[in-house]
Amino acid sequence: MDVVAGQVAMACSLALLRQRAASRARSEAMDQVLWDLVQGPIEHRAAARSRAQQLGISLVGRLRLFSGQIENVEELGAQQGWDTSQVNRARRDVVRALREEGRGLLLVSLRGDLVVAVAGRHRPRRDQELLSGLTTPGAGADRRTASDLGGQPSAR
Repeated sequence: MDVVAGQVAMACSLALLRQRAASRARSEAMDQVLWDLVQGPIEHRAAARSRAQQLGISLVGRLRLFSGQIENVEELGAQQGWDTSQVNRARRDVVRALREEGRGLLLVSLRGDLVVAVAGRHRPRRDQELLSGLTTPGAGADRRTASDLGGQPSAR
């Protein structure tokens, strides 16, 4: 019985690892698509649109590009007693929240403290709501990280 339980546990662990690797690969591919669209030469942009389509991301019609800085995250980390890995995790948590809650955002990526996102169809009200939620005094991203995470970045 113990052998069977061990084999089941091993199979579950391998399936979870496989799922995480696939998720990480998709996320990295989406990041590359975004940066090729934003910074790449024309041939890279064309290839990025094709890769986006293969990933199931529709980049047709008018698109909007949002970019912004995560401000004061180092200071927030110092105030909260975070180490470097926790500060970096807080940055990733901001991007994760945008990916999960950013209605209409097709792609979101982070380089350093720079966050870039591409939104689909132009919807002024939705775009204004999104921006107002991020650009509050006292660094919206830092405020969200500190309050939503109970003073600690998530352990994801």
